[in-house]
Amino acid sequence: MIDIQSDHTTNVVIPTISMGYTAEEYFLAPGESFTTDFHLQIGEPIGLETLKLITSKNPLDLSSIIQSTGNATRGIGDLHPFEKMLLSSKSHSTTRGIVIKKSNVSDIGVETLFFEIVE
Repeated sequence: MIDIQSDHTTNVVIPTISMGYTAEEYFLAPGESFTTDFHLQIGEPIGLETLKLITSKNPLDLSSIIQSTGNATRGIGDLHPFEKMLLSSKSHSTTRGIVIKKSNVSDIGVETLFFEIVE
């Protein structure tokens, strides 16, 4: 789950790598559910925000990609096509690109929630 703030800062909400969790720990098999026991603190910046729940058939670890500037070079071959696409979108280089395997529509699911933080 990622949070896109009104100032366009993007943060990974789940998995909470900073709390020592991995993407594999949040992976759910069909029919399983998850309830978190940690609380989110809401604060500035004030304005519209977007939460995106991104699902796939395999665990995704988007935190290192979101925190990078698009210059990651290690482990690219092992990335899911969605992770490669996200990494490519953050790249500022126009001379080299990442080869992205075409995904099936069923490979990724995205649910979006828009909300507004007010004073």
